[in-house]
Amino acid sequence: MTHSYKNIVYSVIQTAIPREWKWTVHLTHNLTATGTSFSKENAIFNAFYAIDQFTRTPPSKQRDGADGGRTRRRKGTPLARSAPALH
Repeated sequence: MTHSYKNIVYSVIQTAIPREWKWTVHLTHNLTATGTSFSKENAIFNAFYAIDQFTRTPPSKQRDGADGGRTRRRKGTPLARSAPALH
């Protein structure tokens, strides 16, 4: 199921592995951030964090798919640790 935060679409789904959730954020037409987390709440937090990081980045430094359409991937971390950052 897809959701929206700050007008950016994200989804959180449970994987086949017990206690693992995958989050995906569609930042632009050609740029996607993904990761896995150990809980649904942490996956949502990581998706929000990725969106917040992207919206805080000046447009001149945001990637728009100029890297050949490759996606950016970050692995989620437990909530007790720092959240993933987009480089």
